[in-house]
Amino acid sequence: MCQPMVSAAWLSADGRGSAMKPEQGAPELAGPSAGRPTGAGAGDSCRTRSDARPRQPASMTGRPVRFGAIINPVAGCGAGARIADELAGFLRGAGAEVSIDFSRTLEHAHQLATQVCRGDRIVLAVGGDGLAGCVAHAVVANGGVLGLVPAGRGNDFARQLGVPDAPLEVARILLSGVVRVVDVLEAGGRTVLGSVYVGVDSTANAIVNTRPRVPRWVVYQYAAVRSLLTFRPVGYRIILDGQDQAEDGFTVVVANSGYYAAGVHIVPTAEVDDGLLDVLLIKDIARWRLIAALREIYSGTHLRRPEMEIRRGREVVLTANRPIPVYADGEPLTDMPVRVRVLPGALRVLSPPEVESVTSVGHPPHRPAQHRQDTL
Repeated sequence: MCQPMVSAAWLSADGRGSAMKPEQGAPELAGPSAGRPTGAGAGDSCRTRSDARPRQPASMTGRPVRFGAIINPVAGCGAGARIADELAGFLRGAGAEVSIDFSRTLEHAHQLATQVCRGDRIVLAVGGDGLAGCVAHAVVANGGVLGLVPAGRGNDFARQLGVPDAPLEVARILLSGVVRVVDVLEAGGRTVLGSVYVGVDSTANAIVNTRPRVPRWVVYQYAAVRSLLTFRPVGYRIILDGQDQAEDGFTVVVANSGYYAAGVHIVPTAEVDDGLLDVLLIKDIARWRLIAALREIYSGTHLRRPEMEIRRGREVVLTANRPIPVYADGEPLTDMPVRVRVLPGALRVLSPPEVESVTSVGHPPHRPAQHRQDTL
């Protein structure tokens, strides 16, 4: 069992600090925020800010924890910069050191994350699932530790790990959570935290990405309806650990984590630390039956239907009988065919202590949860 990285007794339940007398108030974020890209402010539909500013002396460990935050300035209606400001205040108030950089592209984010890792700092991904996966690629390559700061429209890998949205709660995890060892997927030369998918859902994702400023509760519903009405089933070939299967269907999801598309519990059997990938095939069925099944995907109960098929393995190759986009964690990945394999225990990530595996009602885990933890 790893120990908390920094004492977080100062973070009381009301978010205003403990009864300890603080040496100083939490400082305001300065420097990098002054050079914030224009348009980084968030609209009312994104997030609300807590006015609680906890206060705390320097770290009781005698050695400040060092964080390097990498921000996607357009994630979550531009909320990333504001969330980073608030979070940095909490962390600095606890005695931690925080640097901040804004990413221009995913490639730039990877470069920044590599620099943070080599500087012996914990990498904070302030954005959505796309940024988190890109940053995780550098963390895995350099043996670092990742901290998730949800600021995008999806935040599905954070959801799987039980990481909340509120900056104060995220600060608690970053300061006193555990370093959990989890699996990742490798596909198209990228590290994927959540899932790779191709079909009606990747088509819908392409629609979502053309409307980056539309709130998620609007754009995801619109994209789902539009793609469901126009998408035709695909002839898939699925080679899982050498076992060949050919089947017509609406979509194939290769999952490390069970969630995608902003809270859809598409593969509730998936676990992030079992060394396996879960492959969901939604078979060719009448469109009205598909729509009925999709009403159950938030709860995860859709797997009870016979047209939903789950297989597990370590490597899968997907091909299709027509060109179709392949997406991963909200971002375009590659063209077909695509090979996906699991990298067991490749990533160290800060998580809430004693988090249970996420599975839906009626779908227990296929093995007992035995979360692997590591030390810094």
